Amino acid sequence: RLMDFCDVLRRNKIAKNLSHAFEFRSESWFCDEVYEILKKHNFALCLAHSNAWPNAKIVTANYVYLRFHGGEILFTSNYSKKELGKWAEKIKKWLGEGKDVYAYFNNDALGYAPKNAKQLLKLISPRTIW
Repeated sequence: RLMDFCDVLRRNKIAKNLSHAFEFRSESWFCDEVYEILKKHNFALCLAHSNAWPNAKIVTANYVYLRFHGGEILFTSNYSKKELGKWAEKIKKWLGEGKDVYAYFNNDALGYAPKNAKQLLKLISPRTIW
């Protein structure tokens, strides 16, 4: 079904020109067969950071899609500078390889998402004023 769905996206006039990311919630999706399908279509496996759901750190496209749900408590945790620093190093590596990187912070229950996003940007590009 995933292969069929990806084929539909590639044939659709609008969808074929968009970047697609898949964020799975079941461990059953994290396997070589799924990674190969996503790679074939240049679709990203969402690299989700959460203690609540399974995840993998497999890059399957020429872009990377990150989703930060909160480290310790889902949707609520404030990321430390150390945690964000580890992600910043990975992001710099991907950018150095010519990949686009998209990051979405969903740890917004207590309003940490904007602060953490700004911190991450500063760690990636210290000269940028945010």
